[in-house]
Amino acid sequence: MYRTIYRDLLRKIRSGEFRCGDRLPTEKQLCEAFAVSRITVRHAMEMLVRDGAVTRIKGKGTFVAPGPVGREVPGPNAPARRQIGLVIPNFSDAFGAKMLKSIEHACAQKGYDLVLRISWGDLENECAIIDDLRDCGLAGLIVQPVNGPRYNASLLRLILSEFPVVVLDRRMPGVEACFVGTDNEASTRRIVQPLFARGHENIAFVSPPPLQTSTLEERLHAFRACFYERNRVPDESYFFTNVRATLPGQDREEILREDLQNLAQHLRAHPEITAVFASEYNVAWLVRCAAEAVGLRVPEDLSIVCFDMPTRFAQGDEFTHVQQDEEGLGQKAVDLLLQRIADGPEFHPSILLPAAFIPGRSTAMPKATTRTA
Repeated sequence: MYRTIYRDLLRKIRSGEFRCGDRLPTEKQLCEAFAVSRITVRHAMEMLVRDGAVTRIKGKGTFVAPGPVGREVPGPNAPARRQIGLVIPNFSDAFGAKMLKSIEHACAQKGYDLVLRISWGDLENECAIIDDLRDCGLAGLIVQPVNGPRYNASLLRLILSEFPVVVLDRRMPGVEACFVGTDNEASTRRIVQPLFARGHENIAFVSPPPLQTSTLEERLHAFRACFYERNRVPDESYFFTNVRATLPGQDREEILREDLQNLAQHLRAHPEITAVFASEYNVAWLVRCAAEAVGLRVPEDLSIVCFDMPTRFAQGDEFTHVQQDEEGLGQKAVDLLLQRIADGPEFHPSILLPAAFIPGRSTAMPKATTRTA
């Protein structure tokens, strides 16, 4: 039915019944005329937007666009360019800033404007943003979902309605949607294996809560697998997976102090730990501060490795790390979205990009003697 509505409206636009700048019937009118639901009508409208036949203006309606299909001059409020939406929890120079630049550059090259909205890691805010963007006439949407045990209901509805969506960085297992992210399992192996090669066996895993956050779950799974492949079982008493200060919207002074105190207490309680795998740069920074607070030197007493480093540091100047291909992630996300728009809802591949291993100054051979509490 949505294809029937699409073809009917496109025929009327091409025949001149609807002229450039004219407002199309409302969703309610089309629902009544074709005896269908609003979801069906919206899908037809999204196809027209994708093809450049119409533009949707929030609060005003849907208008025939300029160009080969719409002809004549645009309406007074019709945007001149097509738009792609991007919803992300946050970004920083440690991870996200280069990816955002890459997405904007790729959109501009393809003739699209980028509409950026930041959810600040809040699920309800992310839902509201997606609901708001849905009716803005976007050609498609790139979403980096927030951390947490629940999926975004608005995002799920959007995907199920076959609106063009690319999920970025964080998987949504069980949901058939285009995905672009880092190969977290292979990248984790690349950073943990050198610790084994240096003689480390008592290695801690430190991260925010990994539950239902695919990037952290994948890194934790790969971390465990590195031990299993050596016929060893990781000591999970070394794990600390309750870092909060690095989460979007949680970077308050009191939370930071609490994290540092808890990490320091964890290191005191486990003096046999000789190395830490931190899930991201900001976590590694917290671990280093906690280590210094209990009198441990990095790397002489404690080696630290992590994912990603801010661009302000020269390569190899601080933590040994794996650097995600942010530019590649951004470019692939836009390419995949445009291909999804062209090929339709049956197109939903997953693309994983490798990360580069960058040696730094945060690792050394473990001391021969075990530290005492």
